[in-house]
Amino acid sequence: MVAIFTPIYDRVLMWSRHRHAERYLMGMSMAESIFFPIPPDVMLAPMVLANRARAWWLAGMTTLASVIGGVIGYLLGYWALELIMPLIERAGYVGAYDQAVEAFENYGIWFVILAGFSPIPFKLITIAAGALGMPWLGFVAGALIGRASRFYMVAGIIYAGGERAAEHLRSWVDRIGWAVVGLALVVALLWLTGCASTTPAPVVHRSGLSGTASAIAPATYTVRAGDSLYSIAFRYGLDWQEVAAWNGIPSPYVIRQGDELRLRRPVGRRVAVTRDARSTQTPRINETRPLSQVPPSQVRSAELQVRPTAEPKTDTLVVAGADQADAPTRRVEGLDWQWPLDGAVERAFNPSATRRGLGINGAAGDVVVAAADGEVVYSGTALIGYGELVIIKHSPTLLSAYGYNSKRLVDEGMRVEAGAPIAEVGQNTDGQWQLHFEVRRNGDAVDPRAFLPSTNQ
Repeated sequence: MVAIFTPIYDRVLMWSRHRHAERYLMGMSMAESIFFPIPPDVMLAPMVLANRARAWWLAGMTTLASVIGGVIGYLLGYWALELIMPLIERAGYVGAYDQAVEAFENYGIWFVILAGFSPIPFKLITIAAGALGMPWLGFVAGALIGRASRFYMVAGIIYAGGERAAEHLRSWVDRIGWAVVGLALVVALLWLTGCASTTPAPVVHRSGLSGTASAIAPATYTVRAGDSLYSIAFRYGLDWQEVAAWNGIPSPYVIRQGDELRLRRPVGRRVAVTRDARSTQTPRINETRPLSQVPPSQVRSAELQVRPTAEPKTDTLVVAGADQADAPTRRVEGLDWQWPLDGAVERAFNPSATRRGLGINGAAGDVVVAAADGEVVYSGTALIGYGELVIIKHSPTLLSAYGYNSKRLVDEGMRVEAGAPIAEVGQNTDGQWQLHFEVRRNGDAVDPRAFLPSTNQ
C-alpha cells in the first residue's frame, strides 16, 4: 500500500499547532453536520495530542460547532428539503435517510443522541429532523448529548493514551485514507451517472401540461388560490388523510388561501393548521375558464350524507347516461369499476415513471366518464403536468384522477355515478388525444388495471 496519507497526517499534526487551528477545527465541525463527508475527529485527535492541557476545551468547542452546524442542517431540512433531496439521492444516502426517518418515528430524541455518538452521517440526522418538524429544543438537547459524548470520548482516549495512542493511529492512517478515497470515488461515480442520465427536457404544452417531474414535498406549504387538500396531497404523492391528520384539519377538510400546511409527518404532538388571519374568509378561487355544463338530463338534486357544517347541504348528483348501461364493470373493494374512456391503452402503468397511470387513446370530442361512484374533490388546472384535471374520491383510501382533458364537465362537491360524464378528452404533451388515468390508494399510484374490467369496449 502506497503510504501517501501518513505525511498528510503529519502535516495536519503540525497545523494543529497553528495559532488559528481552533478556528479550522470549528469550521470543519460545523461543515460536517451539514455537508462535509469527513468527521472532525481526524483533526481533533492530533490537536489534543499537540496540546493535551486543552483537551477538554477542544472537545467542547468541537461539540458546540457541530451542534450549530446541526441547527443549520435542521433548518435546511425544514425549509429547503426539495432543493437538497436530489443531492442526497445522488450521494447514495437515500436508504440511510429513509432509515433515519423511520428511526425518528420510533425513537425520537433517543435516536438523535445515538446518531450523534455513532458513525452514522450526522448530516442525514439533522436534515431528517428538520424535514419531520421535530421539536427543535429536543433536537438541540439530543445533539448536544450525542456529540459531546463522542468528542469528549475521543479527547479522553488521546489524552490518556498520549504518544502511544498517536502512534497506533498513525499506523492506521493510510488504511483509513484509502478507505475514504474509495468512498469518494463511489460517490463521484454515482454523481456522474446521475448527471449523465438521459433525462428529457421539460415540455410545456399550451393546455398547461408539462413534462417536469412531480416536486418533492416540502416541509410546509402555503395554500394558494385554486388549491384543495386533495390536490395538494395528489401533487406530492401524499395520502390526503395523513395530511389532514398532520395539520389537525377536520371533516369536511376546508382549507383557505394563505393557510400553512405541514407536508411532513411530525415528530411528537400534532399541531393544527396555521391559519392566515387576513384570509379566513377567502373563498376558493376557481379558474377563469368557464365550466361546461353536463346535459340537464344527467343531473339531479340528491340528498347526500350530511357533512358536519352549520347547515345541511344538498349536493348535485351526476348520473350515468343511457349509453353506459351495458358497459362492462368489475367489482373491486366494494365498488363497481368501468373504463373511463373507450380506447386503446397506448401507455401502460409504469411504477418508475413520473406520471404513473394509463394513457388511453381517444379522439376530439370523446367524453370521459367516472370510473366508479364517488365525489369530485378537485376540478381545475392548478397541477402543472395534468392539464384540465378532475379527481374523484371513491372511499377514504381510493382516489381516481383524469388528466389531459380539454374541458371539465363537473365541479368540486358534485357526486358522480360510475359512467357519469366528467370531462372531454384532450391532448397530451405530444399532441395526441389521450386521457391520463390514475388510481391512488393512500396517496400511492397503483395499476388501474387491477380495478378495471379485462376488456375495454
